[in-house]
Amino acid sequence: MVFLIGLILSTIFLLIAFIHFNWGFGGRWGYDQSIPTNLNNEKIFNPKTLECFVVGFGLLFFVFIINIRINNIANPFPNWVVNTMMYIIAFIFILRSVGDFKYVGLFKKVKHSVFAKFDNKYYTPLCILISTLTIILIINTKSIS
Repeated sequence: MVFLIGLILSTIFLLIAFIHFNWGFGGRWGYDQSIPTNLNNEKIFNPKTLECFVVGFGLLFFVFIINIRINNIANPFPNWVVNTMMYIIAFIFILRSVGDFKYVGLFKKVKHSVFAKFDNKYYTPLCILISTLTIILIINTKSIS
C-alpha cells in the first residue's frame, strides 16, 4: 500500500511539474484556467518564467522526498530533513485546500470565475487528495531516524 501511495503521489507531482515547466517554456495549455481572477475577470497575478521553473523544481523535489520516504531512493540528507519535508508537503496542500478565503480553496468568495469552476472541480480536490495521501504515508511509514 505504501509503495502504491508513493507511486500515486510521485505521478501527480511529476505531471504538475511538467505542466509548470511547459508554462516556463512558454506553453499555454491550461494556463488561463489556472490563474485566479477577481470579480472583473482580471488575473490576480501573472507568474513569470522563473516562478514556473521554481514551482516545477519544487515539485520534483517533493517526488524525491516521497521516494526517499518509501525507500525507493537512498537518503542523501540528514534524516530530520526528510521527516520534516513530509510534514511540510502535507501542510502546504492542506493550506492550499483551505485557501485564501477570497480566490482559492474551499472557502473562496469569488465562485463564478473560470478559475473558480476549475478550482472547485479539480484543483482543491487534488490538493485534498495530495495532503491526505501524504498524511497516510507519514503514518504508515517508519519515520527515518
